[in-house]
Amino acid sequence: AYITETNYRQEYKTNPNLITPVLNIDTINFHKKLNKNPIVIYPDIINKKKFGENTFFRYLLNYPGLLGEPIDFNNKDEIAFVYSKKIAEKLDIANHVLFIPMIDTNIFYPNPNILRDKKLSYFYASKYKNYHRENTFEITNNSIEITRFQKDSPTPHQIADYFRKANFFASYEDTALITEAIFCRCPVMLIKNQYFNGIPLAIEELGLF
Repeated sequence: AYITETNYRQEYKTNPNLITPVLNIDTINFHKKLNKNPIVIYPDIINKKKFGENTFFRYLLNYPGLLGEPIDFNNKDEIAFVYSKKIAEKLDIANHVLFIPMIDTNIFYPNPNILRDKKLSYFYASKYKNYHRENTFEITNNSIEITRFQKDSPTPHQIADYFRKANFFASYEDTALITEAIFCRCPVMLIKNQYFNGIPLAIEELGLF
C-alpha cells in the first residue's frame, strides 16, 4: 500500500511506524512494466480518477457535498465505503460501513494527578473559519484556539497536555479532537451551527461517554 498526494512536497512527513511509503513516479513506472493494475482509494472530495486505474473505490469520511460539490456516490460503477453509520444514512450503502478508530491511546489518556485549570479552555474551528468563512461565537472569546497546518500548530502530545489541564474543549465542527479530548477526560462542548448539528459522525460506533 502507498500514500499518494498530487502536490506532495518533501517537507511533508509520514509516520515511520506505517508500512505505507509515499508513491513516486519510479514506482508507478515499475508497476506499469509489470502490468500491475492498482486499486486506488479516493476521498469524498475527489470527483474524478487521476491515475488511469481500472479498479477504485471511495472512502467517505464526511457527509456528501459538505466540503465541495456533491458527487453521486450511488453510481453503480463505483464502490463506496463510509466511515460511520451516520454517513451511511445519507446514502444507499448501509452495508459498506468501514469504521477505523484513529485515536492513539498512548498519547490521549487521562491523568488524575493533574488538576484542571478552571480559567483554561480551548476551541477548534478550522473548517468553520477557514473554509466556510464564519465567525466564532462569544462563548469561546476567552478560549485558546487549536489550529492545524500552521507553523505554530501544536503536536498531538501538546494537544493531549492541553486536554488534561483544560476546564473544557469546544468544537464548531466534527473532528477527532472531540474523541481525543474525551479520552483525556476533558469536558467537551459541541457548538451547533449551520454546518454542524452537534452530533458526532461516529456516535453510533463510539456511543456517548
